[in-house]
Amino acid sequence: MDTNDLAQIQLFANLEEEQLERIVGLLHRLEVQPENEIVVEGETGQRLYIIVEGTAQVRQVLDTDRSKVLASLGKGNFFGELALLDSGPRSASVVAVTPCELYYLDRDEFMDLLKKYPEMAIKLAQTLAGRLRRANRQIKDLSLYTL
Repeated sequence: MDTNDLAQIQLFANLEEEQLERIVGLLHRLEVQPENEIVVEGETGQRLYIIVEGTAQVRQVLDTDRSKVLASLGKGNFFGELALLDSGPRSASVVAVTPCELYYLDRDEFMDLLKKYPEMAIKLAQTLAGRLRRANRQIKDLSLYTL
């Protein structure tokens, strides 16, 4: 991944070239084949992932036979930040749907970047606010169903 690719990702948009170069130097590459889990619900999260190629689904287990797809992710999407911020367990699994090329940042590197680059922390807060708003709409929609 180069700085131009990284600048296209919402979390890193508006960072300066020097900052992007530093982040690129911290990234680790990962390839995942279809139906393989990238993160597992309930496990401790230690990485933020960025999808460079491919698609993945965010899934939550409902019971032993069923899971619900919460979101589909593709090129330019990132995930895994929530567990890094609160050190809690992963709230959902992410499974590759197609072959995926990803890059990841380890927790310590990610937290250092948030401290050094407040612009990144603001973008992260905006992204999380958007996800919370979508979740609230889904809760409202579900509450309108009668049993």
